[in-house]
Amino acid sequence: MVEWSRLAWPDARVGEALVVLARRSKLHPRSATLPTPPLRDFDKWIRTTSRNLGIEAKPVSFLYPELDEHLLRSGPSLIRLPGNDPSGFLLLLHGSKGKAILIGTDLTKHSVTLSELHQALCREIESRVAVSVESLLDRAGVGGPNRKRARTEMVRERLRQAKIADCWLLRSPAGTSFWRQARQARLLHHLFTFSSAHALDYMIWIFAWYLIGRGALDGRLDWGWLVAWALVLFTGIPFRMVASWYEGLFVIGIGGLLKQRLLQGALRLGPDELRHMGAGYHLGRVIESEVVESRALSGGVLTLVAVVELAVSTLIIARGA
Repeated sequence: MVEWSRLAWPDARVGEALVVLARRSKLHPRSATLPTPPLRDFDKWIRTTSRNLGIEAKPVSFLYPELDEHLLRSGPSLIRLPGNDPSGFLLLLHGSKGKAILIGTDLTKHSVTLSELHQALCREIESRVAVSVESLLDRAGVGGPNRKRARTEMVRERLRQAKIADCWLLRSPAGTSFWRQARQARLLHHLFTFSSAHALDYMIWIFAWYLIGRGALDGRLDWGWLVAWALVLFTGIPFRMVASWYEGLFVIGIGGLLKQRLLQGALRLGPDELRHMGAGYHLGRVIESEVVESRALSGGVLTLVAVVELAVSTLIIARGA
């Protein structure tokens, strides 16, 4: 049983909770005087306080059927716990493998299942349809082990357009250090996984042709060598798939960060700068930025692939004939 009273930060401590979550997420908030939290309507206060801390708090809302999926990838985020038993804010650090990692009022990490977190966030909205659903199940004579599953599906269907609000995603501002943004978006992890998978795939490919060359030079290239060659090539397929997947994640992530920074720069242009520029000038900037982004990303990935292959080839050549 989850003790939500240990995990929910009171409304009066929402400023402290914001600072704690930002520091644990390595957003590096700056020191600032925190104003007194309001009694209600926290959205404007949280966004203003986040700007004073040098971070960005983006308010978001989730559809009821998609809540669990969003909770897995929405950390770090500040989520208001509905109701009064208890009320307050939850500090979601991150989610992984059906678990959500929360920071409690004791400043330690607590792991709860997504189903428990879902139930805590949706108990108030689910109570609106619970009575009618139970009445309908009673009239239909649904009981036994099927009743719980039927209740869950009926509640899900009735609330499929309902939104879960009072959630703020904490992110670094678009104009902050590019290295910090890349680290927060886990782009370094994607890059390392892509490089490792490609290196293993390249080594397997070389080993496969080593078997063919060894058999040909020894004068005993039979079906056994060919089967071994085919099996080794098949072994490299999973590594090639992993490399392709993480290459896509890395390219999309880098492209998203570049677009954010371009948009941030465009929003900072003054009226005097825009007054003397026509629509064609701005359209040309957009087209040029797209070309630069695509060329830089494709060339960067090809360069990284070439470096990995050169390193592997150097190790092989160093062993001699």
